[in-house]
Amino acid sequence: MKRNKIRRLIGFLIVLAGLTAMNYPLLAGVVNDIFAYRERQGYQLEIDNTDEQELQQTLETAREYNAALVSGAELSKYGGFKLLQTGAMLGYAEIPRINVNMAVRYSTDDDVLKSSLGLVESSSLPVGGESTHAVISGHTGLASKKMLTELTQMKLGDLFFLHVLGQDMAYRVDQIVVVEPWDASELAIVEGKDYVTLLTCTPYGINDHRLLVRGERVDYDFIDPEESPTVERSYSTVELARYAIAGVSVIVLIGMIIGMARSGRKAKKGKEPNGKTKRTGNADEKKRN
Repeated sequence: MKRNKIRRLIGFLIVLAGLTAMNYPLLAGVVNDIFAYRERQGYQLEIDNTDEQELQQTLETAREYNAALVSGAELSKYGGFKLLQTGAMLGYAEIPRINVNMAVRYSTDDDVLKSSLGLVESSSLPVGGESTHAVISGHTGLASKKMLTELTQMKLGDLFFLHVLGQDMAYRVDQIVVVEPWDASELAIVEGKDYVTLLTCTPYGINDHRLLVRGERVDYDFIDPEESPTVERSYSTVELARYAIAGVSVIVLIGMIIGMARSGRKAKKGKEPNGKTKRTGNADEKKRN
């Protein structure tokens, strides 16, 4: 009987390992969401505890840098500016349509894009203002992180938000285009405009083009609350498949646990109080005959 128990346990563990592997993307997504939430909370706490004068000075320097990008002025003097250091936390982006709320860091280095969205180095810092165009990049198709995989669901008129240095900024999508990887014409700064473009690879699994979702800044204080985080979102085929696999996995696990419990009860019923296996009446009669 002990051998049977061990075999059942080993079988259960093998199935459990298989189901865990199948659901890894979904489980990893939950863990990543927890870390992203803590990161946002930490950033907000840091901003709340920063002296107002220091925040304003940082904002002023960021705006000066953005102006220098437009005028073609020498940028070397900003080399030590803290927001221009690789991996520097700039703030976080909130994209209700695709349920993304992630940190935005400076640079598109691999190490940065593994865990957050990254600001394209040649673009404006995301602090808003006329004649600025911040380009925020994120991966598509990572097994363990959603990132900007669902950016294809964005629609004209959708809102997304940036929270940077105590500022809350809203952008309404006014253009969605697909371009070749080397085509940067849609990322240029336009005089008088305050743009932010979300950039990712497309199509899913091939990634040989770039999807650009551009938003123009609108007044954050006059946004209808129903347009914001309550926006109706659709689910991609990949996302639906993951939820389906998770549901089937739960059913399989519950079935296995119930089956093991029943087998254990049957084994107990088939034993005498002293631990010996009971013999059936028919077997006793055959022995006497």
